[in-house]
Amino acid sequence: MPVIILAVDDELVILQLLKDYLEGVGYSVLIASDGYSAMTMFAQGKPQLVILDFNMPAGTGGDVLQRIRGRADGGMVPVIFLTAANLIEVQMQVLPSPIVRFLSKPVNFAELEAAIKELLGPAAVPKPAPAAPPAAYPAGFVPSPPPAFDSVDKDQGETTVLDLDADDTPPAGQK
Repeated sequence: MPVIILAVDDELVILQLLKDYLEGVGYSVLIASDGYSAMTMFAQGKPQLVILDFNMPAGTGGDVLQRIRGRADGGMVPVIFLTAANLIEVQMQVLPSPIVRFLSKPVNFAELEAAIKELLGPAAVPKPAPAAPPAAYPAGFVPSPPPAFDSVDKDQGETTVLDLDADDTPPAGQK
């Protein structure tokens, strides 16, 4: 079962970038665009990590973090603040915790992924999806031989049809 990450940001472009990137590396992503919907998604989706903007409508990231920590199932959920706000000011408004990280916008995906791996540990890192098995032919299907190869002789302007025999060599007298 993939790790569920809740991404919260009032900028829809940022949300879409986060969703596309995180799903692309194997996480399941829930999104919310304000503090109120963040709490609704947290309650419904049970995320293992939250990526949180700080300045948003309907509750700052600090308010959302306090509400998450006030829930019985939210006390140990790691949070990454991803914000355009001054990180020192944000850190002064958030209680220090070993499961909270602070990153600046614009998002640096390498830093974000490193923070996720640090907070969730190696067991939560998505594993690449197994390669799909090759498609099988339906029962009784016999592939037909490939058609003759047509080519145009650019020097002469004429079309030559190559009819290759079983060992892929042209018959005598053909180009």
